[in-house]
Amino acid sequence: MISRNRMLKYLPTDIILIGGLSTIAPLLYHVSPGTNVRVVFAAFVLFFAPGYMAMCILFPRERGDELNTTPAPIGFSRSPIGLTQRLASSIGLSIIALPLFGVVIWGIGLDIIRFGSILITGFILLLALGAVIVRYRTPAPVRYNPNPFSTVSTVRSDIQRRPAPERLLVVVLLLAIVLAVGTLAVGFTLPQAGESFTEFGVGTTDDEGDFVFSGYSTELIPGEEESYRLLIGNYEGESTEYMVVIELQRMEDGSIVEREELDSVHVSVDEGEQHVLTRTIRPNLQGDDVRLAFQLYIDSDESEYLDRSPDRTLHLQVDVSDIF
Repeated sequence: MISRNRMLKYLPTDIILIGGLSTIAPLLYHVSPGTNVRVVFAAFVLFFAPGYMAMCILFPRERGDELNTTPAPIGFSRSPIGLTQRLASSIGLSIIALPLFGVVIWGIGLDIIRFGSILITGFILLLALGAVIVRYRTPAPVRYNPNPFSTVSTVRSDIQRRPAPERLLVVVLLLAIVLAVGTLAVGFTLPQAGESFTEFGVGTTDDEGDFVFSGYSTELIPGEEESYRLLIGNYEGESTEYMVVIELQRMEDGSIVEREELDSVHVSVDEGEQHVLTRTIRPNLQGDDVRLAFQLYIDSDESEYLDRSPDRTLHLQVDVSDIF
């Protein structure tokens, strides 16, 4: 029977473990065991897992391989590094990759709160696949394949065998990295005062059924119906009541001289959720000096919104005419 230590020697247990833990992060968006758990998993996925997988690809060999002359697989480095250096470099590479994740998520137009963790986890799993391939193309005698259950003791022995000045420098460096990662993780995952907000937009639905902030009509015919889709994203930190009012406003010298209320609706949106609603209007005011005003009232119901100014307003210049 194969012993546990021998089995761990050949299985990429570190890659399996880190990849498995990374897949839990997206689930916490919908099923969260608690804020502290969210912080821990967010820190792990953002500040460690991507860099560790990259280090497994770039440095697939174990420390102590200085005299080995076998070429490294597919052109990757043969130079060995210690576990302490590997862990520190993993954190550094992950931090470097964070802005790239942000640019990609923003460029694709994904909801960063809902789908950002899924995209990052997918990238980690892709790196994990590459790490497994590179590891098994590395000769077994010099292959880096740590036992996750002895990581702490390995790091301790790696630090203890260094000269005293270098040992002190390594300890200070590790403490600084842990402090920096902890601070960033809390900043990324915990809602800070003044950072709550509501997303509000007008648009249409594309061919795939997704909401897009474009494609809406700006040419209306008096007395005929026209539909608009509105998106409300609640990031206020709690379930929130909203009131949406749609007006047609005639403008003169920058001031509203006439207005027509076309529609109003009350909606409740859970925290962290987006709600898309379709509203149909029938305008009567005519002219090319009118605009549609989509007004959003936060924490308001049907009886309150008349006594206050809207919290969000979207203006859409339109032309209401019988002839186009």
